[in-house]
Amino acid sequence: MHPEPLMVMGHLITERVLVSAIVGGCAVVFILRAIKSVKDRRDSNRIYEVLRRCAQDGQHTFRSSGTISGITNLSQSRFLSI
Repeated sequence: MHPEPLMVMGHLITERVLVSAIVGGCAVVFILRAIKSVKDRRDSNRIYEVLRRCAQDGQHTFRSSGTISGITNLSQSRFLSI
């Protein structure tokens, strides 16, 4: 068997592995960003609902981030990141 066809096949395999890895990496990043976006939207809606309920009840008092995070069952660092 000639070494040239083996080298060509090795090059094709390597080239396709690189393309596959790039496409796979992009797919993983896309999925992780989509999951983060859904979680951020869910948590933002929780915070918004708490603030809306407080305003409807006529409680226009100051609410600390600790109080709001306690009501929404979110950690304070998560509350502050949103």
